[in-house]
Amino acid sequence: MEAAVKGWHFSGLYCQSYSEKPRVSWRESCSFQGLSRGFWRKTLPLEVNSSEPNSSSIPSLRGGYVLRRKGIQVLSPHISSPSVPVEFLDAWEDEYDGVVINPENLPSSANAFASALRASMSNWELKGKRGIWLKILLEQADLVPIAIQEGFNFHHAEPGYVMLTYWLPNEPCLLPASPSHQIGIGGFVMNHKREVLVVKEKCPCSCSGVWKLPTGYINKSEEIFSGAVREVKEETGIDTIFLEMVAFR
Repeated sequence: MEAAVKGWHFSGLYCQSYSEKPRVSWRESCSFQGLSRGFWRKTLPLEVNSSEPNSSSIPSLRGGYVLRRKGIQVLSPHISSPSVPVEFLDAWEDEYDGVVINPENLPSSANAFASALRASMSNWELKGKRGIWLKILLEQADLVPIAIQEGFNFHHAEPGYVMLTYWLPNEPCLLPASPSHQIGIGGFVMNHKREVLVVKEKCPCSCSGVWKLPTGYINKSEEIFSGAVREVKEETGIDTIFLEMVAFR
């Protein structure tokens, strides 16, 4: 049997055996699953010759073609495999000559993500990029082990996502560390009679019942002065005006 395969579209792992026809289209005779849509795009003209009866040829991921004969797979080294283009991850550059990967446009399958990540990192290294930021959303959590296997490290996590980083240059990493501190404030409030505003602690710990300044934690992205005014209002119901920072430790 002599069969020709032309314009094949390879994006998966399994091919059905096709019947004896002068020309066979891979789009008609192959079923591929597992890789994301659009990951392999280009088509290449190929011809496959086989003189053995009851056999068919399918492309091998390791090169050449596999001759399937009565349930036995034999790798043929005489037929070269085509080069398959790999897409890069969608990303943009930051102001520090680094790269931020777009979390909204990551490949949906593990195989596609792994291939695109490797190709992208090689491309960024050639371009002299430095820090790589990879944000993986909660619904993409199965991609985290792949990124870790490629050398990424955990940076921080928030509800709904995890942030990973990779430092490309062969030098000490200059990426900023993850947030590790909280800022607490105490409001020193004094009226026109020079009386100081204090509250009695109601927590279940040993300091319960102690008189103290109104205190609390600054919220995420909150200015210190606005946080101080807010905490005093929440604990005492009194409106205040921020004047200055008395002390910091």
